[in-house]
Amino acid sequence: MAALGSIAMPMSVADRSAFWDKVEPRLARLGNKLGKDGHAKLLTELAAKIPVPTEAEREAGEDEFAEAVAALVRAGWSAADIVHAIRMTELDENEMQEVVSETVSIFQRAQTVAIDRAIRRRRAAT
Repeated sequence: MAALGSIAMPMSVADRSAFWDKVEPRLARLGNKLGKDGHAKLLTELAAKIPVPTEAEREAGEDEFAEAVAALVRAGWSAADIVHAIRMTELDENEMQEVVSETVSIFQRAQTVAIDRAIRRRRAAT
């Protein structure tokens, strides 16, 4: 099940929805390895552990999402900031660590370049 995804505890409707939105494509990539019966059995076992959200739960979640976005806009977030934050939630733990590591590395390189430029400008001015 770990290869299919993970979910935070306690499980929110949003967490369950996100999990189930990702399960089918991941199962599809497994292709013929599971077979039709294996696919159905795995879905049943997953649903016993992580309930599939009902339509009413999904609709309520969409309303909560809209309210959260509105609150972010009122707080001054741009559409790009909101989209970026949403995209970050799609990452699993390993992907998030990769993004953080790369971001830190890029920041450190940029900082080194900026420091070197400032020192060269100061030296050129004296």
